[in-house]
Amino acid sequence: MTFFQYILIALVLGLLFVYARYFKLLYQRLFFILLFCTGIYLIIFHEITNDLATFLGITRGADLIFYTFVLFSFFIYIYLFQRIRILENNVVRLVREDAIKNAGKPDQTNS
Repeated sequence: MTFFQYILIALVLGLLFVYARYFKLLYQRLFFILLFCTGIYLIIFHEITNDLATFLGITRGADLIFYTFVLFSFFIYIYLFQRIRILENNVVRLVREDAIKNAGKPDQTNS
C-alpha cells in the first residue's frame, strides 16, 4: 500500500467516527458503516473497481466511481429536498395553529 492509501483510510475512518454518532436509527448507522467499509475496501483493493467497470461496460474504474457519486448525489438531493418540504409544511402548520390560538377580538377602544 502507498502512503496516500494510508492517508485516505485514516480520513475515511475519521469521517466514519464523526458522522456515525449523528444517526440515531440502527439501519442508518449500519448503512453508513457499510458505505465507509466499502470505501476502505476499494481504497485497499483499487483494482476491483477496474474489473467491475469492465464488467459493466465502463472503460475505467475512476469513471465508475464518478458515475456512482453522481447517482448517489442525485438521491441525496431528492432526499434533502423532501426533508426541506416536510419542515416547511411543519413550520406553516405551527404558525397557523399559533395564529388561530392567539387570535383575539379586534380592539374596540378606538371607536
